[in-house]
Amino acid sequence: MVLKIFKIAEIEGEDFNLNDMIYEDNYEIFNEIKELLKYPPRIVISKLYIDDKWRRAVLKAARTYLSSDRPITR
Repeated sequence: MVLKIFKIAEIEGEDFNLNDMIYEDNYEIFNEIKELLKYPPRIVISKLYIDDKWRRAVLKAARTYLSSDRPITR
């Protein structure tokens, strides 16, 4: 789930909230963080990182995301 947020943040990280960017069929995987869906993806990542319960998952997703072959969108 956190890796998916990283991917969404690359497309649009600041102008739209995460809830507006996830498809209904994927909505259930975000149930654990539904109170954060009102924030943009980059804010969600930050809030998850400062939560001790989520920090390890964020770090693992960041490593996976940064080591993957992905197009640079700049």
